[in-house]
Amino acid sequence: MSAFAVGILAAVQYSLQVTFINSRLMKQVPTHVILLTGIVPIMIFSSVRCAAQGDPLLPSGGAQWFTILWLGIVGVVVARGLFYSSARLIGATKASVIDSMEPFCSAVLGFFLLGQQLSAFTVTGSVLMVLSILLLLREKSSKRVSP
Repeated sequence: MSAFAVGILAAVQYSLQVTFINSRLMKQVPTHVILLTGIVPIMIFSSVRCAAQGDPLLPSGGAQWFTILWLGIVGVVVARGLFYSSARLIGATKASVIDSMEPFCSAVLGFFLLGQQLSAFTVTGSVLMVLSILLLLREKSSKRVSP
């Protein structure tokens, strides 16, 4: 399966998840419960994978523990929790459009924090991404204003 097909399948799955989270049925479920439904299966899968490959289940050393906790708490719990909360506040479509700024933010942070180079393609793609998001948000707000 090509990387493009895998990316499209991931996007469809992610979109279904966001749409479902924004449904009337799920609005009654607290955000932290929704968040756990995404975290627990990953923990189980990772544990089974580690056991099958003979890898250690727990990190060894302070640096590994720090990395795991940082990525788990900030990268998953905080980021996904904020995203799910925003989906409830502004709707699934707007939250997803804004969330698509992730690659742009990663490129900028990689440049400033890690000293990574930005290619012309990365800069052009980032500018196009930001412009498309602004146009989509502008289009949606102008549709509300007009009768």
